[in-house]
Amino acid sequence: MSKKPALAKVEGSRHREAPFLQERERYLRHCAELGATPGSLCIKRNELIWVARLLPATASQGVDVSLLQEIARKRASMHTGVTMECRMIAAARPWLRFLGWWREPIIVLPFQGQLDRYVKWMRDERGFTPSTVAQWQSRTTQFLQWCVDTDRRLEDLQPDDIDAYFIQNASRWGRISMKGVMGALRIYLRYSATQGLCDSRLAAALRTPRVYTQESLPYAPRWTDMQQILATTATDKPADIRNRAILMLLSIYGMRRGEVVALRLDQVNWAGRTLHVFRLKRRQPQVYPLLPTVAEALASYIDTVRPPASAPQIFLGLHAPHRPLTPQAVFDLVNDRFKALGIEVKHRGPHALRHACAARLVDQGLSLKEIGDHLGHHSASATMTYAKVDMRATRSRRLRSGRSVMELIDVVTAYVAMQRSLGLRFEAADRLLRQFAHQMGNVGIADVRPDAVVEFLQGTGPLTATWRLKYNVLAGLYRFAISRGYSETCPLPANVPKLPPPQTPYVYSTAELRRLIDATPLLYNYRSPQQASMYRTLILLLYGSGLRIGEALRLTILDADLIDRVITVHDTKFFKTRLVPIGQRLSTELATHIERRRGLPMPEGNNSRLFTSRTGHGWPYSQVITLFQRLRQMAKIECPEGELHPPRLHDLRHTATVHRVLAWYRDGKDVQRLLPQLATYLGHVDIKSTQRYLRMTPELLAEASRRFAQYAQCGDDHE
Repeated sequence: MSKKPALAKVEGSRHREAPFLQERERYLRHCAELGATPGSLCIKRNELIWVARLLPATASQGVDVSLLQEIARKRASMHTGVTMECRMIAAARPWLRFLGWWREPIIVLPFQGQLDRYVKWMRDERGFTPSTVAQWQSRTTQFLQWCVDTDRRLEDLQPDDIDAYFIQNASRWGRISMKGVMGALRIYLRYSATQGLCDSRLAAALRTPRVYTQESLPYAPRWTDMQQILATTATDKPADIRNRAILMLLSIYGMRRGEVVALRLDQVNWAGRTLHVFRLKRRQPQVYPLLPTVAEALASYIDTVRPPASAPQIFLGLHAPHRPLTPQAVFDLVNDRFKALGIEVKHRGPHALRHACAARLVDQGLSLKEIGDHLGHHSASATMTYAKVDMRATRSRRLRSGRSVMELIDVVTAYVAMQRSLGLRFEAADRLLRQFAHQMGNVGIADVRPDAVVEFLQGTGPLTATWRLKYNVLAGLYRFAISRGYSETCPLPANVPKLPPPQTPYVYSTAELRRLIDATPLLYNYRSPQQASMYRTLILLLYGSGLRIGEALRLTILDADLIDRVITVHDTKFFKTRLVPIGQRLSTELATHIERRRGLPMPEGNNSRLFTSRTGHGWPYSQVITLFQRLRQMAKIECPEGELHPPRLHDLRHTATVHRVLAWYRDGKDVQRLLPQLATYLGHVDIKSTQRYLRMTPELLAEASRRFAQYAQCGDDHE
């Protein structure tokens, strides 16, 4: 006996006698075609009967939310039930939308007209993608709403109003988010200036925060984590069968979640075993070979799980009405897997799987060009973000009319606040600027004399590189002041004097290093008994790991992982965080030091500083530098001939770099291939920053010459 259609099961006398019969039947038929179950259709039918009875005869002219809520309240007054009102609204609203009778609530903003014109300009004239248009519209709406809330008019805005917006919201955004917000707002202000809606100088006054290349640790999950995630989907549950195919596309092909949800049935060439992916950012198609494991996962989902639907997208919801998955749904399924397995990573979304794909390709020895081609990048610089090395795995405007002149110290305060709202620390520059304001006296910024500025730049001693540092900081201050209308001119000198060359890095010999270590007991202080042994450990750490002095002094006990022999350096120069592997002997030395360190106060437990004063707080940088100069003199290491300044503690970092390259030469290693790894180890973006550390010592020159002689000899042999 044949089964009745699902729609036939929900028919009845109450259904046929209620108003709007044809409209309700048409909607129920539509729901049945989308895969709604008989039980679901029954619930919809019963709720719609009540809605139809309570709707006015003029419902076809439009039903708004207030009318629907009134109908739901009438129904709730007749029948008790906690969810009665919500259930009725949930059933009625999709039906009214289907019929075209639903009036969406319209929120009219004071600036809605100009916002709509801006959106039309972005979409039609600039050709931005829908996601970009939506994101920039949201950022612009927030800014314009802030203007309304603070009683500011767009045509009256000045640069310091823009500063106030970002300073007020600085706690909500990180530097990367701040950069995106500023980019979107700059585009809007430029557009508004062309329309005569605001001052054309507003966009130029926006200073984007610095976001440094590769400043964070690699946050890709390990491939073993990916295998663990995929293993959880090896079941016969429909959701797992679908999710397995999605996870494979994310992790093996490095697809973005938007590319996965947009993948259509006709983009899989089963006969040719190829996968055609439309890369969203490049707006170009890309063809991949269809790997057997991925083909099996896709076929299993399409043949056994995917609901029959007219939608061309491959991945659909498992429950009626079987709509295509959204990017948020993909995020949720990946995030849930990470949480269920307890995998600790910085980001748990699908983009982390794209990073895992890139890291896997790096481990397999592919070049950046090959990885970039696989990920669909235009340039290798875009790939660098994904292919970070995981050391654990591998080891002028005018013054406003009537406005008073601002005091210099007030401008300094506003400038520092603006810079810090952009995510900069700005500590050294803050100290220098306040020193400048103190030396200039209690004057307005427009009253600062050029000769006083020259005197500040010169200082009391001979001309040094500090002159350039002061000049650059003051130049930034006056660019800010002029753009905000606090000053009309810049009193900085137009001609820059010839500065002395920077100090030549000193490379300590092995014997000099031994003398430094042997002399550390002479630093003993009865008030701080651990000072000598702690300084010995500090020197060994600086030489053995190549850390900067500030990085070492900011380390906490938790940062030293002596089991994996890895040191975590947090939020250091250029906001970078990196992992630094260490050797066994240095690890043993640190373990001994930590045992001694626990004899001192631990104000923050294991988060206390690794190198500390007798009070348990951080070791002052100036004291560490002073102690080294005493130690250098006791070790009889003199100032090199022709140099004005003696060797420094920082030169241990130069020494560690040169000695490492020298050892590579002697071991016959491919130095050119290893230099990028050395740059990563030192926390540099590329080898250009490392070149300053590779001073050509006689030993290094001799090894390089010997390597060239071998190369030349090989050339002669092949002639």
